[in-house]
Amino acid sequence: MNTNSLYTPLCEMIRTISLKESKKIVILPKLLKGGLRFVKFVKTKTELSAAQTIHRIAPNLVYPEKAYIAAKGRLSALFSFGSLASKNQPDVLRNDVSLAEGFVLKSAQAYRVNYSRLMTACARTLAQGRCELLDSAQASPEVNSLPVVMLEGVLRGSPVKKSLMIPFNDAEIWLINRGNSFYIIGINICDTHLIVDIVNSVLHHAGVYLKNFSKSILFNINKLDMFFEAWLKDVDASSVSLDGCAFPFSPSAPDVIGYADMKFDEVKRMDVDVTTFKNAVFDFGTHIDEIIEDTYNLYPEYHNGAKAFDAAVERWKNAE
Repeated sequence: MNTNSLYTPLCEMIRTISLKESKKIVILPKLLKGGLRFVKFVKTKTELSAAQTIHRIAPNLVYPEKAYIAAKGRLSALFSFGSLASKNQPDVLRNDVSLAEGFVLKSAQAYRVNYSRLMTACARTLAQGRCELLDSAQASPEVNSLPVVMLEGVLRGSPVKKSLMIPFNDAEIWLINRGNSFYIIGINICDTHLIVDIVNSVLHHAGVYLKNFSKSILFNINKLDMFFEAWLKDVDASSVSLDGCAFPFSPSAPDVIGYADMKFDEVKRMDVDVTTFKNAVFDFGTHIDEIIEDTYNLYPEYHNGAKAFDAAVERWKNAE
């Protein structure tokens, strides 16, 4: 096996940061720049504990949310302790959308993961240490490979108000909203036509069509990166501090929102969209200060605060 084709998975990056090792780290630009995000149910107490620890390390990139599942029958196969799953909840689906016969909605604790940005934060942290980062456009996980497809469209095309998962055989199909965007994430499934067919068959009047998505990306990630416990194997969490995630407060998602509100005061007179700004805070963390400064520097060129801010975000991403 040609090990040069293997990229360094997120779990190994975190372990390297914890141990302060010096090694070569192979990064895959597609994973760093692709904007991959997903939501994952925590199914065991061990997994919940690990997710909470990761959230403390990167509160803007991994954070809890109540998610929902549309499934038939009992959920015992999906949750190892039943108290996690509760009965039907209102306001999950768009008002004109309904569940197919035989399906029920259940909710349970989940965590949203901004995988691409978390991997970028780890890569930046390692580059500041003693590691050598190798950029390999051809890198792929030959062992433990898991296909993940991401479709991105606009929010008005979303049939859901809350994050919803539809199980299909050994795959998961997630419908996620974020800001003004709507995502469908297929985990362990890459047939986009099949994904859309399943969504429309389970959610009546969903009106989901491939032509309405502006982006479709297929990723291959290491299976270990789908398990919170794997990220903490042989890791002293107290020794892990990630670039852009070291906030000056006790880490929690509400605190990140408060931090974003505080920082927004610095640009609100420039007509920057508040949702776009808050999303940038969650994506780039404490680096929002550099982006704000660049926004002011670019304003004379654009004479428009929103466009200057968007340009500053793009310049930051391109310079990483």
